[in-house]
Amino acid sequence: MTAKRLKLLPLVLGLLLLSACGGGGEGGGGSTPDTTPPTVTVTPANGATDIAISTTVSVNFSEAINCSTVTLANVTLSSSGGAVTGSITCSGSSATFTPTSALSYSTLYTLTVSTNVNDGAGNALANVFTSSFTTAAAPPVATYTVGGTVSGLVGSVVLQNNGTDDLTVSANESFTFGTSLAGGSAYNVIVLSQPSGQTCTAFNGSGTVGSANVTNVLLKCTPVIVDMTKVDSTCGSSGAVTPLAGGMIIGSTTWGLAGSPYYLQGDIIVPSGSTLSIQPGTIVCSASSDAQGSGANTAKVEIIVNGTLSVAGTAANPVIFVSAGFGSWHGIVVGSGGTANVSSAYVLHANAAGIRSEGALNVSNTVFARNRVGVELSSYGDIRSSAFLMNNKGVSTTVGVSSRLTNLLIYSNSLQGIHLTTPSVLEVYNSTIDNNGSDGVLVSAPTAGTSVIIKNAIITNNSGSGVGCSTTCNTNQLQLGGSNLWANGTNYTNLTAGANTISSNPAYVSPPMDYSLSPSSPSIDVGEDLSASVPADILGNTRPLDGNGDGIAKFDHGAFEQ
Repeated sequence: MTAKRLKLLPLVLGLLLLSACGGGGEGGGGSTPDTTPPTVTVTPANGATDIAISTTVSVNFSEAINCSTVTLANVTLSSSGGAVTGSITCSGSSATFTPTSALSYSTLYTLTVSTNVNDGAGNALANVFTSSFTTAAAPPVATYTVGGTVSGLVGSVVLQNNGTDDLTVSANESFTFGTSLAGGSAYNVIVLSQPSGQTCTAFNGSGTVGSANVTNVLLKCTPVIVDMTKVDSTCGSSGAVTPLAGGMIIGSTTWGLAGSPYYLQGDIIVPSGSTLSIQPGTIVCSASSDAQGSGANTAKVEIIVNGTLSVAGTAANPVIFVSAGFGSWHGIVVGSGGTANVSSAYVLHANAAGIRSEGALNVSNTVFARNRVGVELSSYGDIRSSAFLMNNKGVSTTVGVSSRLTNLLIYSNSLQGIHLTTPSVLEVYNSTIDNNGSDGVLVSAPTAGTSVIIKNAIITNNSGSGVGCSTTCNTNQLQLGGSNLWANGTNYTNLTAGANTISSNPAYVSPPMDYSLSPSSPSIDVGEDLSASVPADILGNTRPLDGNGDGIAKFDHGAFEQ
């Protein structure tokens, strides 16, 4: 090989190597750079409908993306109500937007990806990307009824729920309001219109509807014991059908509705051997002065009974003894040889006792109001299922022989509910004594001849003692047991509480109109068994009943059996 050829050999080898590596000329220079902008697809797809409100939004790019640019500022979800709050995750070529809370039903949402999002080569989206979808309609709202059961109803009552939904109920059965309510809605059942002669109260009447029908509203109806329109009544000579100057009633005499009102201008005397009978609905009105000028009070009219007085009213048509106002007459006086049987009456306005008895007195279903004393006993008395209110004292006794008070309501008297002076022998069973201005029961100056038994009573809210003795009473003088004394000025004075006596809120339904017990009362089914003495309550309901549903019938405290 010549020297010239040897010199050209390195040059030829270099050209061959350069050609093999693709260099040289216009087609050389290495790999082509990435300049293609990424593209986007999403799920839910653009235009999709009926999308679940729990959806997330998946954003899929055509190539690996720079996740540092996939931010909440650059990827947004919005509706006409504004931007949706949420979070975003990114990995590789995909990202996911997760709303913080469920989306709204039947709403158009738009996903927006800005041109600030770019790929790994820095290529941004060519244009802002948007895609829209619509969520599904709201499912039908589950609704539930509101109702319950009725007890004790006579006649019909109008209930109302939530101020608009009225329902007339006419039987002791289950009831259901016409308007159903969605779960989570409030309900409030009230008595819109009371039945005649009754007071109805709704228990469990308000709350929030859950995921089932409300069936536990309890409507409890109780007869009205005291008709305040009668308690507030007065009378005078005007309108009297039968004016009576006063004097002796000889033989058997009847006062009836046809001659009512009877206007007494002077004392009426029923002598031994004679009978005065007063029929239902009769009104006996006394003048404010005594034309006879006789009797225990010569200035006031009184009915003096040395024979027999028979007052036979009914719940619907009671007999009413009334005058021009408080203290305008002297009341009914039963002499030592007299007998008075009084049923379903109102005795009002006496300046002494409504009935003062030195003879035999039997009273039932009678209201004593606005007297100095409702009943004053100086001899045997049996008083049942009656009410004493707005007197100075309810019952006052100086009885040396046993008398009995059963199923009484004694409330809102200005002094004592029951006041006993020596020697007194008295049994008080299943009575409710509430809110008197002094003591519920007071025993003054107890002696060896004093014997007071109190069983199954509710004695509450009296300003003085619930039960008190002026000096210490021993257990022979006062036996107190199986009762509920609560919220008195002091529950006991100068005596010791007996066995099975509690001190708890008795949960009256609606005093003073309704002293029956609420279903939750602690005085239900906890009293002593007095079946031999108290076979029924103030309403005539059999005692005992199973009031708490445990399958065992027991006595309640107070005048009402549940």
